[in-house]
Amino acid sequence: MEAVLIKELKRAMAAELSRDMSVKLRIAKRNVARKGYLASGSAVYGLRRHVVDQSGRVHGVLEAGERKVSSRYRVVLAPGPKAEVETVTRIFRLYVLTGLRPGGIAALLNGEG
Repeated sequence: MEAVLIKELKRAMAAELSRDMSVKLRIAKRNVARKGYLASGSAVYGLRRHVVDQSGRVHGVLEAGERKVSSRYRVVLAPGPKAEVETVTRIFRLYVLTGLRPGGIAALLNGEG
């Protein structure tokens, strides 16, 4: 009986610790994002993740799945290769200026190869 109570107490303490850590992590990610840095995740087509120091100097580009090496560095999104940026700009213009729907844009681009 005593062992069961101790086990339940430990579970409750672990759950409380997990909730506290979750709140702290959420706040930390929000603060990082407010400062203009990427809090987590990957870059979408047309963008790349750059590792920067506190002064904003770029120290490298992170490929998919890579992580920064130190907590003193931050990650920002930056324009990717010119061809990708031009494609994204074209997609935006097709959608806004011609009213072409996403499916039509995809068909057009796929038809071009």
